[in-house]
Amino acid sequence: MEQNIEQHKLFHDGIEAMETYFSGVQRDPSVYNGQQVKDMIESFGDVFVSHLTHEIETLARDKLVAIFPVESELQRVWDAMMKWVIGSSSKLTTMPWVL
Repeated sequence: MEQNIEQHKLFHDGIEAMETYFSGVQRDPSVYNGQQVKDMIESFGDVFVSHLTHEIETLARDKLVAIFPVESELQRVWDAMMKWVIGSSSKLTTMPWVL
């Protein structure tokens, strides 16, 4: 799990930069620059894809069962996490990654 947290730190700034950029584009679509978007994604894309690949192992059923032996507890944590993700995410930038 520590490795996942460290990986989050490596791409967090890139996601935040995209969030800021697309908020500006939403206010003024004329500032959109496809090359800039591509450059932003490329700046953290490799780390992000690697993280998603490794996170699959972290979320393996046997590991989740070890952490949450009672399924209703996992469901409670999942529901709380999704509520937070949806409530704190931009519908333009973050949500497409989550969905």
